[in-house]
Amino acid sequence: AVLGAGFANQTEVKAEQAKNNNGELTLQQKYDALTNENKSLRRERDNYLNYLYEKEELEKKNKELDSQVAGLIGVVESDEEEAKRSKN
Repeated sequence: AVLGAGFANQTEVKAEQAKNNNGELTLQQKYDALTNENKSLRRERDNYLNYLYEKEELEKKNKELDSQVAGLIGVVESDEEEAKRSKN
């Protein structure tokens, strides 16, 4: 049984080598291509995740600044009203 399995494996290797002569990709070449594509997709995913993180941080800062601006506008309006009253 072991000899038969070994022989079958050798036959598959020879068949794979025959395919290589026909211009088809080997299993190693296919594996390497998929590995490279996987690495590329992981880098792209990491870029998107970094973009989303930076966007969230900017949105937080923007909300803080909006709150500060609203507070300053309230102070300015209050000061303007007080200045009008003091003129009258």
